[in-house]
Amino acid sequence: MCVWRSEQGLLTEAYDVMKNVMQGGIAIRYYEVTAGILAALAIFSFCACRHPAVTVAEDAIVKSVGVAVSESVTNLSSILSVKRVIPLETQDSSLIGGNIWKISAYKNHIYVSFNRNTLLQFDRQGKFVRQIGSVGGGPGEYATLRDFDVTEEGVYILSHKGILHYDCDGRFLHAIPAEISLSGIKVAGDKILGFVTREKHVSYVLDREGHVLDSALPASPITSMAASSYYWPYQGNEYLFPLYQTNEALLYDAAKGSYAYVRLIDLPDAMTLERGNKLFEEKGLNIYLGEYGTILWAFNSNGTQLQFQTFEDEDDKGTLWVRKVKEGKTLAFDCARIRNDVTFVPLERFFSSFMQADSSFFSRVDPTDLKEALMQPQAPASPYYRPMKALADSLGEEDNPVLIEYEFK
Repeated sequence: MCVWRSEQGLLTEAYDVMKNVMQGGIAIRYYEVTAGILAALAIFSFCACRHPAVTVAEDAIVKSVGVAVSESVTNLSSILSVKRVIPLETQDSSLIGGNIWKISAYKNHIYVSFNRNTLLQFDRQGKFVRQIGSVGGGPGEYATLRDFDVTEEGVYILSHKGILHYDCDGRFLHAIPAEISLSGIKVAGDKILGFVTREKHVSYVLDREGHVLDSALPASPITSMAASSYYWPYQGNEYLFPLYQTNEALLYDAAKGSYAYVRLIDLPDAMTLERGNKLFEEKGLNIYLGEYGTILWAFNSNGTQLQFQTFEDEDDKGTLWVRKVKEGKTLAFDCARIRNDVTFVPLERFFSSFMQADSSFFSRVDPTDLKEALMQPQAPASPYYRPMKALADSLGEEDNPVLIEYEFK
């Protein structure tokens, strides 16, 4: 199915609004959705200047029909396997002294960017290795660090002037002067995927010389919010770009060089891009979309497993959905019934959308929060209590965070 419309009145108005936005017992529940409703939900579109018709996938990535959501009390450790507990080494040159913007793991190393001006490299055990690049005006230096990505070819840092390429040992190789000012990047084979906040479209495809090859997804209020998202590896050469809190994502196939719009899950009342934009136009940008439909949050994917949470209203604690991509299996859990017996902090702080890994997932906990969480009366009953308590006792309150590397069972 492929649907599009040439009328751009709503899109033009939405784009004008976006330009003014500052980014600133056991109980079992079943979701029954009719085929007619699913077909209706699949029909959404808008025009893209380089695509007279962007494909719209009929099937959702996660099919909820027949999937049981257990409402029994469940320990977090029973649904995921902890691969490593990684305290990031703290020394003068590796102190993370500000807001962490992104954490990414690739092969033997972990990369942490913070304060929009520093990128640190640690090994997979948390030992500090080096800083990649630095603030300045010379070759291999940048004024601001907008985003970064890591591949076998090295580290790519997005700055205000373009993309800086370093090898895995931090040596500067060359600069890529992008034709368009990007907000984020994902290196996909011989192409670079980028997203922007102040252009006609949101998603752009560049070659390795920085020339724009393609673009899609017209700017709108929703996409201005989605600009803090990432391109997540889905399967093979495919990448997903979730659209804020809606049920929709832009999918790019790097092998075919094609875009498609997809639904993440087949829930009947899930927020759509079109509906979200209309609500923002009618009611303003400060509304909570969850009051008007089921929203999605904390999306994360590593190419083999995919996870996100859905919320039906403001009081809903959420449902955790896990899709095992290669196995074609879906798991679902009532978040209100999951006890975090791994890091003991509230569950919503365990799952994060700002950590990428090549083969697993990461969670982060600060020493102060861990020490406080371990004081809960139920904590000593967990098999993770003693090792986490010993770790917390060895850390100072200002030390770097601890990372939990995990995968779903």
